[in-house]
Amino acid sequence: MKIKRIEIYGFGKWQNVTFDLQNDLQVFYGLNEAGKSTLRQFIYSVFFGFAQGRGSNKYLKYVPKKGRGSAGYGGAVEIDYQNHPYRIERVKGKNGGTVTIKDLLDQSTVTNDFLSEMLGPIDQHTYERLLGFNQSDLDDFNDLGNRDDLRRHILRMGAVGSEEWIQFEKDLKKDADKMHTASSRTRELDKKN
Repeated sequence: MKIKRIEIYGFGKWQNVTFDLQNDLQVFYGLNEAGKSTLRQFIYSVFFGFAQGRGSNKYLKYVPKKGRGSAGYGGAVEIDYQNHPYRIERVKGKNGGTVTIKDLLDQSTVTNDFLSEMLGPIDQHTYERLLGFNQSDLDDFNDLGNRDDLRRHILRMGAVGSEEWIQFEKDLKKDADKMHTASSRTRELDKKN
């Protein structure tokens, strides 16, 4: 899936704005409070639903302020999925908002189950782990000493079960060291049979 266009009717500080994305890598940058995190949360919300605004999620609810010219809560993301264009629209509604998915070639409406198919194995938790990061996560990169530390950190952030793989790697190295070393002849692999 590739995001081609983002249209925000109203979401936090963004109202009546459209982002046409480039074919290659797209980078959003700006000063603090410019709306970068809000844009990321908008994409997340279109795919997985608007936050309900209770408990710890209350800060993830981005209902635009009421006022003259204020837009409705929601927007749309246009994507390419298997070389076919679709538009996923989510607006204010029950249970995370009302979703409409449209095939942009024939203008037909697709069932909401198709969104799960497009997302594949990516659920909310996986999306947050792979694509979600905050200032604290970025600061952690500055503290990394070498490439292996960076690789392990990226694995921890982005892959379900990566901690187990990292531990497995350590265990294999430890077992290998028990079996062989260049300076010792008492280890299993160093003994002559």
